[in-house]
Amino acid sequence: MKVLLLEPYTGMRVMMRGIFKMMGVEELYEPRTSLEAMRVLVHDSVDFFICSDTVKPLDALLCIKLIRSASEEHIRQIRTLVSVDHYSDEEIKDVMNAGCDVILKRPFSVDDVTARIQRLIRKRAGFIECKAYIGPDRRKWEVDFKHEERRDDGVNPGKAVCRYTLSKLIQRLFNLQEQKKLDKASEHEEVLLQRGILLDEKNDDMSERQVRMDGLSEGMILVKPIQAKTGMLVLPAGHTLGTKSINRLKDLVSYARIDDGFSVCFKK
Repeated sequence: MKVLLLEPYTGMRVMMRGIFKMMGVEELYEPRTSLEAMRVLVHDSVDFFICSDTVKPLDALLCIKLIRSASEEHIRQIRTLVSVDHYSDEEIKDVMNAGCDVILKRPFSVDDVTARIQRLIRKRAGFIECKAYIGPDRRKWEVDFKHEERRDDGVNPGKAVCRYTLSKLIQRLFNLQEQKKLDKASEHEEVLLQRGILLDEKNDDMSERQVRMDGLSEGMILVKPIQAKTGMLVLPAGHTLGTKSINRLKDLVSYARIDDGFSVCFKK
């Protein structure tokens, strides 16, 4: 069994590590951030994703949504457990509706965690994939009623359409965030977003060129974002190159993390 544990608090992480050792977990991944955790899921197959509600930069709700929306079946059906301490009842409900298997409210004991994980191993609820929801089946509740069972397990309100891989979903998320930043800058600094770069309204005389690493120089502006071969964003469009960013690109090119070809512009 492989487990990914995303817990920022050292004491809780040590306790969970002891639980998994006792349960005979084969591999335990302990990324420092939720973004690193997503990278682990892209490159490795895990059985359990366990995280806290205090993870950053992607919160627990967003992590669950990314997992359940991924086109890779082995990622989409990962068993998930979220421990909550600061979430409100409404936020907890949102995490459940996103497709989380189990939510544990703090404080909890070792027996609580062990029992929940063992139950997910032995008897996990059926997995549902439809247009409105992807996650464990919650249509069956242990409630006594007098009439006959009228819920039909064979009825599915619609098939889920998961078009993007997890890496693509993360990239789209970052592109959206960069777009929001640029839109905000446009409001306050009176700049326009054109062809993916920030252009000063008073200085639109810019020319675009394709250059290699040895052709980069300080002051050049990226026309297109630079992405690593894993799909992660390295530098956004509109970034003005400086000494540090150029040295960083040199390192990435030398390790074959990015291609040696850049779309840049500079004022005439």
